[in-house]
Amino acid sequence: MATGVTYYGRISTNTIAHYFLNEVWEATTNNRPFFMALKKRGHIETGLSGTNVTWNVNAGRHAMAAYDDAEVINITRKKHEIQAVLPWAFLTVTDAITRDEIAMAGDEVSFRRVNKDMMERMKRNFQSRLNAQALTQDGNAVGTNVLHGVETFMAATGTLATRQTANDTYAGLATVTGGITTIDNPEPNAWSPTLTNYSSTGWAVTGATWRLNCMEALTTTKDLITYGNEAEFQPDLVILDRTMFSVLKDVMQESQRLVVNGRVEKNTTTGLGIPGAVEYDGMEVIFDADQTANTGFMGNFHQTWLDVLKVPDVAGQPKIPGGAGASTDNMFECNVQNDITTNGILARVNFRAQLRFNPRAWAKLFNYG
Repeated sequence: MATGVTYYGRISTNTIAHYFLNEVWEATTNNRPFFMALKKRGHIETGLSGTNVTWNVNAGRHAMAAYDDAEVINITRKKHEIQAVLPWAFLTVTDAITRDEIAMAGDEVSFRRVNKDMMERMKRNFQSRLNAQALTQDGNAVGTNVLHGVETFMAATGTLATRQTANDTYAGLATVTGGITTIDNPEPNAWSPTLTNYSSTGWAVTGATWRLNCMEALTTTKDLITYGNEAEFQPDLVILDRTMFSVLKDVMQESQRLVVNGRVEKNTTTGLGIPGAVEYDGMEVIFDADQTANTGFMGNFHQTWLDVLKVPDVAGQPKIPGGAGASTDNMFECNVQNDITTNGILARVNFRAQLRFNPRAWAKLFNYG
């Protein structure tokens, strides 16, 4: 005879793990431009380990020199790589259902509604908070246990179309232009992001003033952060706030007879195929609801990654194929527990990960006055 599913079983560890890996993570990577771009580039890496996020970056180049006939040339090995290090971010989403709620629900149908509401709350919290941290959080130079977002290496002021001049630090390395000095033949902007100034009034008007402060700002910024002819070195996505994006589309419609949404196909060399984006100068431009007002980012997702620690198998939970149980490919550690002191069923989801960027491949558009 078949065995019925208990209340506890409906919100079991496997159930929540399956829900987060499919419903929650799919919603995040299919609806948030930043994480959509990471997924399309294949730059979400799971099953990792280590005390810190550590990676090598090529920050120098080989020098070329003339030589004379029969000249003796001494050859030495060159050091062109630097090591970047960030701490992991340990993030959690929690919620609970009490036995009193179960008693008041009265039947299975009502309880499923209570259970669904709890999972929806956890979904909204994770999706919005993770995306907001990626776009707005400054992890600062030594921030631990936080996600180091784009603002981590953008904490400086600048002038029109210039790289930052204030001494900032990202992943243990100075981002100031010329700050990398411990390697052979370092490139001066090897670890330096771009800051582009624009007039805040310029974004709100039409005509020549707008084009100068928006169109030319986008083009200039793109030229500044491009450091190679290959597709991997070209900026591919611009993320604006809703107002800036709306004004951009209005001005583009003034300048041409057609604005195409989502024109860039996924199989092109630079395009990501982000739904709802408009193409400008070979880049896709989109808005994000979590983007700080009057701020925009131009990024290269060939040079951006999300690294995720493996889920530790400490409970010996059975595995649902593709969805739950401990696995090196899983992203979420999910736990459910009865708690006699609170009279509730507690649910907790852990997410251990970190973003890593090449700051050189990113730019910020902001009004610096």
